[in-house]
Parts: sequence; structure tokens; C-alpha cells
Amino acid sequence: MNTVIRLNEKLYSRLARHAKGFDTPVEVITRMVDFYEEHSVDTPNPVYNEVNLELLETAFRTFFKVTPRPFGQKSSSMKGFSDDAKGVQWNVGIDVNTKSVTLGVNLEGMAYKGWPISLFLLNELASAELVNNFGHIEDVVVHLTRDAWQMAARPPINERDILQCRVTDLSNKKWRESVKEALSCLDAERDYKGRMTQQVTLTSSGKVAEKEVSPHLGLKVQMHFDEFTNEGVLQSFQNAHDKLKALYEFVAMRSK
Repeated sequence: MNTVIRLNEKLYSRLARHAKGFDTPVEVITRMVDFYEEHSVDTPNPVYNEVNLELLETAFRTFFKVTPRPFGQKSSSMKGFSDDAKGVQWNVGIDVNTKSVTLGVNLEGMAYKGWPISLFLLNELASAELVNNFGHIEDVVVHLTRDAWQMAARPPINERDILQCRVTDLSNKKWRESVKEALSCLDAERDYKGRMTQQVTLTSSGKVAEKEVSPHLGLKVQMHFDEFTNEGVLQSFQNAHDKLKALYEFVAMRSK
């Protein structure tokens, strides 16, 4: 069944600029969608349909030799496990919508010892070493977010995303701008060692409310599985870990 789509003149003109020879609008749109799916950081691997949390938890426990701590609220699309370290963490997550699985280096906006996220951001503002030293590493996605707090819960907010892109696509300028915005989620009057209060939009209701906020850093690699067995998952952990190990050590060093 075909669906009729009506385009305004401005959008149609933009579309026409990307036509090659006798391309029809459908062919242009198809080529754009193909490009997007090929380069999207969230493109799922078909094998992920077989992913289950129990096998991921077992593999995470074996590979990192820790007791996994589950994360992901009922309403959250991302569920998984972390090593529950008081500072820089390893975690594995599965997007329940796309079935994509990622291994990540995680640093939350928590007090821990000396507010390590604050130290990391201040160090990166002074000299953007993430871009300078790791801008060549393929397939790593950097994600800076704003967490809103309601007691121990973190309700979804429209202002959550500060930055999400591949490290290879990250410029010095964009990184510094994002770091500054992330720092604005901490209290400057307390040397950035405490949450800031900001007005945010609650996604569930659309209402604007004052909430305490804090920044959250994630560096992620999408995991690929040749086979979804214990051995196959452990090999996927090893492959992803090899890409992230230097970044984990870097974040740990810059947050002390």
C-alpha cells in the first residue's frame, strides 16, 4: 500500500537539490534513509532480538568479576547493569525498543569522594584532552546528559540531552560548549561540588518545574554478537572493552 506525503515548496526544493539525474522524490528519500540507518549510533543488529538480561548479567559478572547492580526504571527504555563503583563505572545496557546493546564508561553527577564529575569537567574545560587524545577512536559515542532529581528518582525531562555524538565527530569548540553546559548543572558557589537547581520540563506532563540537576557522562560502544551464547557474549565484551579501556583510564585519571 502506498502512502501520500504532501511536502511544502521549501522542503520539496531542498529535496530536489539532492536528486541525481532522473531520481524521483522516492529514490532521494530512500537514499537518505539508507544513509541515516548506516550511520546512526542507534542502528540495531538483528541478532539483538535474542538478547536477554539474564545472559548479559551473567557475562558482565564473569568478565568484570563484580556483583552487577541493575539499573533502569520501569518507564526507562534502557536497562542493564553496572559495577556500582563509587566514581567511574563500567556498565552494559540494552535499549528495550531497538534491542541494541552497549558497553559503557559511566560517570554520574554524584558526590562520591570529591565530586569526580566536577573535577573531570573542570579539567576538560581547561584543556580538551578527550578530543585531542581520543578523537581518532572509531565507534565510540560520547553522551553528556542532565539528570533531574526527585528524591532518589530521576524523572525524564525534555532538557536531558546536552551532547550525543561520535568522538570522531566531536570538535574542540563543541566539546567545550557542552562541558560548560554540563558544569552549569553544578553549583558554582560551592566550587561545582553540588547539584544546581534549574527549571526543567517534565516529559510525562509537559509541566515546567524547579528540580535539582546534575551532569552525567557516558562513553559507549555498541556491542555486536556473532552468536548469542555465553562464549559469544564474553567475546563481545572483550571486543568492546578493548575499545573503551584507554578511555576508562582517562576518565578515572581526569576525575581525581
